[in-house]
Amino acid sequence: VLPRHTPVLVNSFGLFLVFSLICHWLTCFLALADASAIDDYLAMQGHETTSAGLRYLAGLYWAVTTMTTVGYGDLTARSDWGRVYTMFAMISGGGFYGYAIGSITSMVTSLDSHQQRVNAGIEKLEDWLSDHASVPPDLSLRIRRHFKMNQEKGTSGDDSAMMSTLSRELRSEVAFFILPEAARLNPMFSGLRNSALAILIDVLNKTTVNPGETIVARGDPGVAMYMILEGKALVTEGGLWKPASSKEMTDRPKEKQKMNQATLVGLSPGDSFGEEILFRLEEHYDYTVVAETE
Repeated sequence: VLPRHTPVLVNSFGLFLVFSLICHWLTCFLALADASAIDDYLAMQGHETTSAGLRYLAGLYWAVTTMTTVGYGDLTARSDWGRVYTMFAMISGGGFYGYAIGSITSMVTSLDSHQQRVNAGIEKLEDWLSDHASVPPDLSLRIRRHFKMNQEKGTSGDDSAMMSTLSRELRSEVAFFILPEAARLNPMFSGLRNSALAILIDVLNKTTVNPGETIVARGDPGVAMYMILEGKALVTEGGLWKPASSKEMTDRPKEKQKMNQATLVGLSPGDSFGEEILFRLEEHYDYTVVAETE
């Protein structure tokens, strides 16, 4: 995999080659259009005898100063054809200079395309907050921090949107690699075929929670199942649901099957909760889970 800046380096090198080639041809044609201009310049520099290399270097100096629009004026045309050719070189140099500036600007901008997406998202957020001026300033600040953190940790594009453009076979093959390992190895989804994992990508939503924030609170309506991909969380109240064995279901058919009611149960990457909501066995969370780390 090539580094992100590799295309920029390649384009820069290509731009330098084009510039060098144009300067070379301008130098060669200057010797044909107005050779006396070079001879007079070398004579003013104190060169009594000149060689082909010295003449080429003087012509190249003129070509570079003309192409870069510097134009010191120490090497000037001595004939009508030389002046016509010099005007052509000036026009060519000005055009190339504008093209080079545009290309360099584009290359520098493309170095941080992800930051551009982050800034665009932040602008939309600011417009949204402006439309809802009743939101308290402290809450607005927390929203901005959370939004920016999620944007900065985001990928170069939405997985679901990118997957929808692929064929069924490609989606099945790609799903195994882009689905987080913690999700693939979760008991709920381990053993699924790649085609099923591709469908799973469409319903998964990634989010980041700050340390100390409540992920779910006891008594909240159940809306989703959660999987921890990074960081840690704590069960601070109640107990997580767990599937019951067939014997337990026979002995206690009406009792909710949960983990022991121990407090501060730690959850790490790969752990999940909310399966009972997914299976519609419960309508509310019977526990509180708080983020321990980001």
